[in-house]
Amino acid sequence: MALSDVEIWVDSNGDHTCDLKLTKPWGVTYTRRKHLDGEASFLLANDDAQLVAGYVAKRRRIAIVHTASGIVLYSGRITGTEYVEVDEGDHAGMNTKFNVRDDLKDLDAVHVTPWVFYINAFQNALSSRPIDSERHMGWRDPNYFEVMADVDGGGVMVPTYYPIGYDGFSWTPATVLYSVGSQDSTPTGRNGNPHTFPTPDTKVIWSRPIVGGQHPQGDVWLHGWCGLPEEDFSGLVFHMMGDDAYEVWLNGTLLAACENDEADSAFLRTKRVVINRSKAEMGPILFFKVRCRNQGPNVAGDIGGFAMVCRIKGSTTKVIETDSYWWALDYPAAVNPASPVPGMPAGFIFWTLWKQYMRILATSGQVGYLQSWTNASLWSGPDFSFLDYDGRQFPIFADLPIPNGTSLLGVLKLMEIKLTWDYVPTKGLPELRMWSGEGVALIGGGVGVGRGTTLGTTIEKGVNAQNIEMSDMDSGEQWNEGWANTLIYTWKNGWGEKSSAACIAGTEPRVERYYAFDADLEKTEVDTQVDLMLVQMGSAKRSFVITPSPLAGIIPGVNFTIDDKIPFKVQGTTFVEPVVTIIGSVDQAGNLTHTIEVGSEVDALERKYQQFMDNVAKGAEFSRGAPTPSPFYDVNYVNESDVEYSFVLQNPSGTVSQTNQDTIRVQGRVMYLDLRAEGAVAANVTAQLYVNTVPVESLTLTAGNVYAQATFNSGTSCPQGAVVYVEFTTTDTTANVTALMRIGEFL
Repeated sequence: MALSDVEIWVDSNGDHTCDLKLTKPWGVTYTRRKHLDGEASFLLANDDAQLVAGYVAKRRRIAIVHTASGIVLYSGRITGTEYVEVDEGDHAGMNTKFNVRDDLKDLDAVHVTPWVFYINAFQNALSSRPIDSERHMGWRDPNYFEVMADVDGGGVMVPTYYPIGYDGFSWTPATVLYSVGSQDSTPTGRNGNPHTFPTPDTKVIWSRPIVGGQHPQGDVWLHGWCGLPEEDFSGLVFHMMGDDAYEVWLNGTLLAACENDEADSAFLRTKRVVINRSKAEMGPILFFKVRCRNQGPNVAGDIGGFAMVCRIKGSTTKVIETDSYWWALDYPAAVNPASPVPGMPAGFIFWTLWKQYMRILATSGQVGYLQSWTNASLWSGPDFSFLDYDGRQFPIFADLPIPNGTSLLGVLKLMEIKLTWDYVPTKGLPELRMWSGEGVALIGGGVGVGRGTTLGTTIEKGVNAQNIEMSDMDSGEQWNEGWANTLIYTWKNGWGEKSSAACIAGTEPRVERYYAFDADLEKTEVDTQVDLMLVQMGSAKRSFVITPSPLAGIIPGVNFTIDDKIPFKVQGTTFVEPVVTIIGSVDQAGNLTHTIEVGSEVDALERKYQQFMDNVAKGAEFSRGAPTPSPFYDVNYVNESDVEYSFVLQNPSGTVSQTNQDTIRVQGRVMYLDLRAEGAVAANVTAQLYVNTVPVESLTLTAGNVYAQATFNSGTSCPQGAVVYVEFTTTDTTANVTALMRIGEFL
């Protein structure tokens, strides 16, 4: 055989370095596909010394190299063999055909774990963890803090501060508005009372302080984390309240939420969540993301804020509570990118999943195929600057829901809504490259430009192409499925519609599609989404197959590659379309010929459109998105009648009077005691509280007043079934006073 246009290099010993060049390969073919793993094959005679020596075998990596330029056209891994008998020619006799799948196949074999934010978490059975069917990569994810924190931090998973984050935002320490226990002392600008909150010293927090008696309005994100105590436990108990709405995420799973129409319940009632999981099942660290909203007339008395406390089940030991050590971000944030939703850069998401997979393998003593990849283009070392292959910062995903079990290749496909990507075939380590999507807002401002360049030569049949074929079709089972020129949509601030230029001009009949943006999107982002959706719905479904002539300067994979745009002329019209498939083969004389497919791939188009429909942010009008609360969570409101007890004194006939006793209905501790009189008392009235006949807390209403109250951060224990009563002491024989005792439950 004459000198071939291609060579085949083999990693002969599995050291991830292609170090053996085959001397007599033949029947070489390869196919590279956009965003799909490709395939290749070649043959060797069975008496070939390199084959006999065992240098070529399954699992070995190979590279098809363009001889003249040294450019790698294709690389992958040998997946199987076939035996072919040839009767004539140079290759007469028995031959071995080697089948190869390209390097993307490795990524397709690696699956995403549900959520693994610390070493060995994956060893806990999923049935015993608060796992949902999707893993959400975004501001709810437990890895989110790594995007924002100083990565050198104060130790493993302990960031020391939050600078300007790689999510594009500056988070600030939370502002304490007041303590829960100060509710009835009427702090500036509030009324109402979360009667059932168990710890009066817990702080109500927000992103900004109360100014002029007016509580801050709008939405805010809050973020906090903590390690779990050393002692073992059987579960955790959370109590929370907020105004007007909130949702709380724990380690990437929705813990609890109150919608807008629950505003009174959100603040005036305490929501209780019990997680019946042990310390080993919960893991060593808890990460909380909270979004809350205060939406009202912005006047004095329009309350706001959020408070939460977590304690060990069956104990008063606090695990975490809201305070000034939490972090806050206003919504919308007045910085780039245009979307104010905090999230994760594309490079960080993929890096996180990649790192977790490698950690799992290393912990279990395994070696994975991903070690034969290089990840240099995904991130730029320890500073996590997340530059794409063209040096631009990656776009942000506010929320990328990934179904559990999705492969890393599947993750890349889910991310196509905001980026383009490809891999680089090499003789050595294959490299994954990602580009910021064209027109997509970037972290540091500006928009992405996508990838691919336009070939300077126009391809034309009879000039530099042997053949050009064109197909034109509608996608979808019905004629109008997947195609429209008018989008009618709703979003959180109303509705709108937009039509293509051709529809407006009357050159196309109006075909409508309807869509509701269940999204926390500003108008600028809605407009961008609508424009992109119209492009996808209205784009021509043409595809072309081109066979270039074997001329210098027109070599697929050498002069152009996947996603590069090709000018070509068909019936006098010049089109410019991106390359989606490159098919190469070598003839008996060693000449490399190609067929390329360009245009809008129908499957890719439908997938792209569906991503627009599925991947916009969740949460219109504060309706929460998946995942729903875990089945391991017991979510209820605290029953007010279980924790509040009233004792009445009316017209006492003596100096000391005892009230009727009551029985404690849930275990807890005394947290609050107040006295209220119908009118100003003429003399001091002292109420002494007894629990199982033992005197505990007391409170005095002084002469001339109608109200007195006291809070107890760690009051007397009240077991379930305990008998309580109040003993009043006063010389005012006309006193009409009610004593209210409230306990903070602990389960």
